[in-house]
Amino acid sequence: MRRFAFAAALLAVASSSHAQNKKDAAAPAPIEWVRIEGGTFYMGTNQGPASSGPARKVTVRTFEISKSEVTVAQFAACARLGECHAMVNDRWRCNSIDPERVNHPINCVDWKNAKRYANFVHARLPTEAEWEFAARSRGKDIAYPWGGEPPTCERAVMNDPDAAPHYGCGALVTSPVCSKRAGNTDQGLCDMAGNVSEWVADRYHANYNGAPPDSSSWEFNATEYPVIRGAAFTHDDESGRLKTTSRHYQFDAPLYTVGFRVARDVPAGR
Repeated sequence: MRRFAFAAALLAVASSSHAQNKKDAAAPAPIEWVRIEGGTFYMGTNQGPASSGPARKVTVRTFEISKSEVTVAQFAACARLGECHAMVNDRWRCNSIDPERVNHPINCVDWKNAKRYANFVHARLPTEAEWEFAARSRGKDIAYPWGGEPPTCERAVMNDPDAAPHYGCGALVTSPVCSKRAGNTDQGLCDMAGNVSEWVADRYHANYNGAPPDSSSWEFNATEYPVIRGAAFTHDDESGRLKTTSRHYQFDAPLYTVGFRVARDVPAGR
């Protein structure tokens, strides 16, 4: 695995007339922020794997979160200045080196570089509590970001057993962000299930015993592994990964199935 000169690659993409004529090769868009009003909800579940419970009451303060997963084009602004880097070891799966995927979620980025990008845009990674509260349309008792209906390729970029090939609803890779609007939350967040899984700020604990009652990042007495939330284009409903309560951990390493979105605090009185 080698560190790729991401900035040069994106500059080449920007100058490519071929890329400019592609639908997915639009100019980098600014982050679209969605305000999530705070509230109290029961985070987790007692009906799933032990890692997703026990369900507990959590109070979340108002915050803002990016509508979409951070895109290749958005990440490029940070990479050009050498502030953050993507790792490339797979031309097929890593979106940053394909000129037709600039509006796909950035992947092949480790946790450290996801945090570097967040700092670059004066933001941070969402905490695990914030992520779940947002994925559940401000803490509703729903199985999926869109509600209770089972996942389909109308709602999520997922592993579809009825498609050939299965990954990415037949595409084998991710899709442009926000391409499955039927799967949006009530507040308009897209791809909270499917496309790529997402790094969050917390480190992993085996369950929620001892977790804080607020939406702060939980890192005390934790493992060394960061938490990832949400499903990727390689996951299907049988895995349970598309559910809003599903949580997993991952080595701090770049993976083609993992990306991220960013969050920020809302100043008092705003």
